[in-house]
Amino acid sequence: MTLSNDPQPSFRVGPLFLDAHLREARMGGVIVELTGVEFEVLLQLAARKGGVILREEFTPWNRAPAKWNRHPVDDVIKELRRKLPRKFIATARGRGYHLASGVPVTEVDGPSVSQAERLKAIALDRMNVFTLPALRTAVQRYEEVLRHGPDADAYACLAINYINQGHSGFCLDFPQRSVQRARAVLQEALVHYPKFSSAYAIYGLTRATYDRDWTGAEKDLARAFELNADDEYAHLIQAHFDIARGRFDDGIAHARRAADLDWRSPMTVFTLPWMLGFAKRTEEALAESERALIDFGPFAVGHMMSGYVWEVAGDESTAIKEFKRSLEIAESPGAYGSLGYAYGKQGDTKSALACLNKLRNLKSAVYVSAWNEALVFLGLGKKEEALQCLERAFDQRCDWLIHLNVDIRWDLVREEPRFRQVVARMGLPRN
Repeated sequence: MTLSNDPQPSFRVGPLFLDAHLREARMGGVIVELTGVEFEVLLQLAARKGGVILREEFTPWNRAPAKWNRHPVDDVIKELRRKLPRKFIATARGRGYHLASGVPVTEVDGPSVSQAERLKAIALDRMNVFTLPALRTAVQRYEEVLRHGPDADAYACLAINYINQGHSGFCLDFPQRSVQRARAVLQEALVHYPKFSSAYAIYGLTRATYDRDWTGAEKDLARAFELNADDEYAHLIQAHFDIARGRFDDGIAHARRAADLDWRSPMTVFTLPWMLGFAKRTEEALAESERALIDFGPFAVGHMMSGYVWEVAGDESTAIKEFKRSLEIAESPGAYGSLGYAYGKQGDTKSALACLNKLRNLKSAVYVSAWNEALVFLGLGKKEEALQCLERAFDQRCDWLIHLNVDIRWDLVREEPRFRQVVARMGLPRN
């Protein structure tokens, strides 16, 4: 995202504590008197954690033309060495500087971090858990952040969380309400940050999934990329758009880029194997899914996506294990629908219908997405019931409908005129 208000991390560097929020250095509780430039240079050295910083990389000179015989950072380093313990900063001859070997560096949350920053950190942690209770908490905390004042990242994350509340996998709010809330937040964000690329990207997502306006969605995505070619939300959303319309190579490239840019987000990282599954690149999908589960497990949505990849691979038994693992971590309508489908495919009608009953009586959900009911009927081979649910899902503004052309679970009814009609109404190409 651009225009991030995220605070710089603070550091413990040997006996020093560098408070990035207050721009203070303390040693043994006593302030070390540093100028603003001296603190900035020291903070950069700490952030590199012993790695060499070239002279021309140091802020504020990294964009300035070289008009000096002696680089200004040399004088700053000289002053820092005078004020800090001996052998604290080492010289990489002819190149630049680094913290001396053996000086430990630990990234920490500074005690002076503002209440808004603390709330934002809590919200992001809950957002990355990606369960129904955690999603509710993330929304509450991001709303609190914005009561402290405008914050670009909080606007984007709150909008995404509002959208996810109405998402068919969670059903915490009706899409008609959740999308409007997201749009109101994005419009407010653009008042404060007119060139906020993520706001355009997320607004584009709502145009495609809610309005079925692909032309408007692509314009918003194009604007986001124009403002920031490395906006992670833009790459993530473009991945969905490309995959949904059969542009598999492009979609997977965008999913990879999003995962590289937002590698701390389990949802973003798991999107790559999910997209690979839609593209039927099964071996790659399984490998990426396994790696993501090692890095982020246990992660309920990750196990659900892994289950889908095993469906594509034709291994219903392992898919069932993954869907059940997802539900052990956290209940969700999406996991019950997927598990019911897999049971149906295995011929276990009783277990499939039990999932349907669980789905319809899930107390944590505000409504039942007909998409998830349809999956159970598809697994059971009940075309008429599945098509009825599909048409209801369209009326519910189900966001997962953009994947109708690439989700193998719909193969049972793919040639049915009513299925083709919904695909056309979604603005998707006919396969």
